[in-house]
Order: sequence, then C-alpha cells, then structure tokens
Amino acid sequence: MRRTTKSIIPEDWEQKSFSECVEKTSIPRQIKIPQGQYQKAGEYPIVDQGADFIAGYTDDKSRLYSGQLPVIVFGDHTRIFKYVDFAFSLGADGTKLLCPKKYLNPHYFYYYLCGLSLESKGYNRHYKYLKEELISFPGMLEQRKISHILLNIKNVIDHQEQIIAKTKELKRSLMHQLFTHGLRSEELKETEIGAVPNSWNKKDLEQVADIVYGAQAAVAHALDSSIGTPIFTNINITNEGKIDLTTLRYYKVPEKKRNRLMLKKGDILFNWRSGSKGHVGKTALFELDGEYTFSSFILRFRTSKDMRNRFLVYYLQYLKSIGYFSQYRDQSSVNSVFNASASAKIPVFMPEMDEQEEIALAINSIDLKIGAEKSRSNSIKALFRTILNNLMIGQARVKDIDFGEINV
Repeated sequence: MRRTTKSIIPEDWEQKSFSECVEKTSIPRQIKIPQGQYQKAGEYPIVDQGADFIAGYTDDKSRLYSGQLPVIVFGDHTRIFKYVDFAFSLGADGTKLLCPKKYLNPHYFYYYLCGLSLESKGYNRHYKYLKEELISFPGMLEQRKISHILLNIKNVIDHQEQIIAKTKELKRSLMHQLFTHGLRSEELKETEIGAVPNSWNKKDLEQVADIVYGAQAAVAHALDSSIGTPIFTNINITNEGKIDLTTLRYYKVPEKKRNRLMLKKGDILFNWRSGSKGHVGKTALFELDGEYTFSSFILRFRTSKDMRNRFLVYYLQYLKSIGYFSQYRDQSSVNSVFNASASAKIPVFMPEMDEQEEIALAINSIDLKIGAEKSRSNSIKALFRTILNNLMIGQARVKDIDFGEINV
C-alpha cells in the first residue's frame, strides 16, 4: 500500500484528479427539458437529478441526448448519480453529464462516484465539490471484476425494490377494492368519494374523532435535543403513511399544554399543511414508545368508541390516493393546505365495527409485508456499501479471482 495526498491505495493502483478522469462535454441548452414539460408516458425517457431513475417521458426526438454512451448523470443539487446506457432526454434543472476517460471502466467510475461522501450543502450546487475529489483505480481487468461484483449485488437490490413496488401496488389495489366494495358483497351507492357499500354510514370526521391542532412552535432552530420533546412536522410523515425519525426537531412543551399536545399510542397524525401540494393528506398511526409532540403542520385525531383508528388511517390514506385532498387549497396561504373547516368536514364512510377491523387487518398484513421487504432491502444495501468501500480502497482485492465471462 502507498499513501497519496488524501488516501492510502495499493501500490499497483493509480490516482488522478476528477477533472483528469472525465471528458469535457457540452450539452445544448435547447435539448434540456423543463420539468413542466414532462409527460407521464411517451417514447423517450427523461433522466434528471431526482430520486426516481426515470422522471418522465417525451415524444420529441430532437431533444434526445446524442453524445457518448454510457454516461453518468449527476444531480448538482441532489448529489445523485445515475448510470445511463440508453437513448434518453435530459432534465433541465441541475443536471451534469459525466463521461469517463478510456482508462476507466464506466461501471467502475459510476460505483466509485456512488461511494464518495459529498457533504450536503442544501439546495446549492455540488459539482464544484465533486471536482475536488481524487479518483483511485486499478488496471482495467480488475476494474471490470470489481464492477462485476457490484453489478450483481445491485441487481439483487433492484429485484428487491421491484418486490417492494409491486407490494405497494397491491396495497393500493386492495384499498381501492375494500373502500369501494367492502367485505359483505353489498349493493353500492354513489358518494362524493365515489362508490361505497350501501350500508356504510356517513359522518363528518369531527363526529368520529377528536381533532387537535399542533403547537404553533418555532422549530427552525430546534435541532438540539436538550431543548425538550421531539416534535413531528410535515417531514416526519412519509408518503407511505409511516413515521420517519431521520430528522427530528425539538420543542419545549409548556406545562399547561401537555395534555393537549403530548401524543398517545393510537393517535392519528394528519399532515394538513405543507409547502408541497402532494404531501397534504399524509396520514400515520402513532405507535412509538416515549414522549413526542406535534407541530402546527399536523392535526392529531383521537377516534371515538365506534371508530377503529387503524381503519381511519387507511381510509384517509385511500382518500389521498384518489386525489381527494388535492382539490382543496387555501388561497390566502403560500402553502398547500387542506384548510381547517375542510378537515373537520372530511366525509367518513364507515361500516360496522367488525368490518372495520377486518378491513384494517387485511391492509395491515400488506403493510407488514412491505416493512419486511424494506428491512431485507436495507440489509442488502448495507452489505453493498461495505463491499463497495472495501473494493474501492483496495482493502479487498479481486484481481486474481476468475469470474469467467464478464460483461461489464
């Protein structure tokens, strides 16, 4: 092993600056497609800096990228790397194209970049920090062997993600079936949310749940746990209806407000206010140990004795999935909101208690399946990161292993 400016690498490896490792590319501005012009379907995929590999589609052949393939798309704001080896169009916002030099295997270069720890600078551009990196690499054959290993693990991860996506789709289909037809093979009636079983009674949400608004707390600077109690904001509820503890803020709950603002197991959290319209209506069931509270972005529902809380959670998730909440907007606010009066008057179509329980149990079984598959996926991803790190610093060597035919 030998020490370089920033790291220790094997004696037979090279190390070059990032700029020495990429070809200069120039992309005509007119071929980049603004997000507002993305189509949901089309002949050509659009790749941008977002989390989804394919962001949208276009039918405009003149806006296809015509340069070197494969190429790596870098999200200047998101720090996301994407390996692209097919005809595509490029999103306009914050995308950079990276074409590796001939002495770098494209897959190897892509995985090396994925292993870098680029510090987030918020929604600023990160390419200038990427250019400060050094790229270490062995000979071409070992690069291909490393890529072969990582690609095979990545294929397992992709397969696992497909299982998760299909299970989520199953949940959506099951919710639509259950909240449209129920479990008793009844005649249907038309309502403001679509067809529902004839025997299901309609009540306003305020009739089946106690509704409490969260704390009017200034949480922008409350990242220090010594301040007080963890406080949920709109970022702590996922689109899948789960509580996300990745980023927690804190709030000192006034003693006189503790009865109103402290959460209990079984409470329902409803995201009624957000900077993004797509997040309004996110709903989760609170089942955590410990003390937590909630901000003014969140409504807390505590159900009455004739309403099962898990049924109501899934019912509200169903309403979000059919776009019920997106039709409302408080014009007096820059935020997307499902305003106060509308929240209290959400129509709740409810069967008898035993059917509520059966429906909630059926959907929850799918949720448990999704959770198990996500846990398995996270374990594989952790293994991938460990192997990636060891291979990219030469801690683990594969140059003498015969993998047979390698197609990377």
